[in-house]
Amino acid sequence: MKTYIATLNPVSIDNDEFTSDHFENRINSMKRIETMLEGKVTSETFSRFKKHLNLLTSLPQTMQKNIFTHTTFYYWCYHLFELYRQNDPKSLEAWMMQLHRFGIVEALKEGLLTESITVPVQNRRIIFPNVPFDIELNEDIKNNKFAVLTVENSSLSIRVGDLTSKVPITALIGGSVAHEMIKSHVVLQRTNIQVYGGEPFLDEYLNKWNRNFSQDSELVQIETISEAKKTHIENCLGLLERTWPEFVTEFRGNVQMIVPFVGGERHAFTTTVWPGAIFISDTFGKPIFTVERLVHEASHLRLNAIMSKDPLHLHGPDFTVPSPFRAGPRPVIGLYHGIFVFTRVAQAMIRIYEETGEELYAQRIPFLVNQVNEAVTTIETHNLKLTTLGRDLLEKIIIENKKIENICNKWNVNPLSKDELVKLGFDNND
Repeated sequence: MKTYIATLNPVSIDNDEFTSDHFENRINSMKRIETMLEGKVTSETFSRFKKHLNLLTSLPQTMQKNIFTHTTFYYWCYHLFELYRQNDPKSLEAWMMQLHRFGIVEALKEGLLTESITVPVQNRRIIFPNVPFDIELNEDIKNNKFAVLTVENSSLSIRVGDLTSKVPITALIGGSVAHEMIKSHVVLQRTNIQVYGGEPFLDEYLNKWNRNFSQDSELVQIETISEAKKTHIENCLGLLERTWPEFVTEFRGNVQMIVPFVGGERHAFTTTVWPGAIFISDTFGKPIFTVERLVHEASHLRLNAIMSKDPLHLHGPDFTVPSPFRAGPRPVIGLYHGIFVFTRVAQAMIRIYEETGEELYAQRIPFLVNQVNEAVTTIETHNLKLTTLGRDLLEKIIIENKKIENICNKWNVNPLSKDELVKLGFDNND
């Protein structure tokens, strides 16, 4: 059994032992899915599924890796297993058709799309996961749910019902030809990160999320953000890159999508079923708030990757303890996450304050340190059972938190209280 070493410090995805086997795992998952689906759906559906899977696995490995390790593909697999367990063949077959949206553009680049293929249409758009644009169809298609794609000479023919449109292949594979049917997504500068809420899988996920968690206002994803808000996020990442470049390297490697939403009381969140995605409220204020959101949520993604190999603790979800990060008792996993992510936020803010001298960053840190100290005390007083890796990582966090505390004590800065932070607009919850 492999022994892992976890660190609080940012890690480049190129050197990350916790994510290095994700591609291999997804390939193995697809083999398992192929085996379990045979005989569970119609032969026609299974044949189409297998043909498209063969198309995906015939792509160059770099392209396969980009597809199979993308957060949208992970969610497709996750929900497929859900539907399989529910024994709902009709819904299962409809979801299997969604696989056809993957790999189309890559197959066009490689000249491998030699047969017509039927793909789902959502809101008059053909949406390709992991690709920073959609194809917007004519308003006359009305309620058609599928389009047939066929390569004809140098164009992609798109037939919906009795209507046919054509898009130059060069406009789809990164050439210089623009086309009115191609609608680009917002992509953050110097990254491959899309700020995009138009992905159909998000509808399915957030509908479920609202049923399970929404108490007042429901969360609704929005397709895109304004140019000013894009620039705001880029400026915040730029500030982090100047002060903590290692973190931004990790961020670029682990974050694939930022999903803007409206509604609800949350400022931002992540989920294990969308690894690589940060959900963030379309309300942006001072840079410090966005910096904290980005560091906080990306650190959740990092810890989720670590915990995919080692649970760090030995308690079930029903075992709860007091938490300084949110009202009421919480599972141990939530306590550990809070310790990890708020320590990283403090690490970011100490660097930014030392670079910029902006006092608000320094005034925020003592509250974060105190929260982490309180959470560590909870672990110790409740004799929580940690794995060897969980204990080792916690000891590193305790040492780092003490260093931050000592540095803050040398500053001539008045820390802000919880009430003062809330009044300014900080989110003190995990």
